[in-house]
Amino acid sequence: MIGDSNLYVTTGTKRNEIDWRYGENWGKWIGQRASKPEIVVFYDGKVWPPQSLPHGFDKSKSVVVSFEENNIRFYDYAHRHGGYYERHPPEERYDN
Repeated sequence: MIGDSNLYVTTGTKRNEIDWRYGENWGKWIGQRASKPEIVVFYDGKVWPPQSLPHGFDKSKSVVVSFEENNIRFYDYAHRHGGYYERHPPEERYDN
């Protein structure tokens, strides 16, 4: 879980993944294979690629997540908190 933002990164899958709860809504985002670096921004209840941020984007209300081969780094601008998680080998039960 990333801070108080109700974002959950999955560290043991073959793809980059984020689950979230935003108000009453739940969502899931699945990105590229875990071996490919990828950066996304969680903002306004959605996951956005950096090049497609919406008009009126406010960085102070966002979380940036950087998926790397061995780590998943994040920074929560709203709570001024960051960190990283180490990736785990993909679990056999995942076929992503």
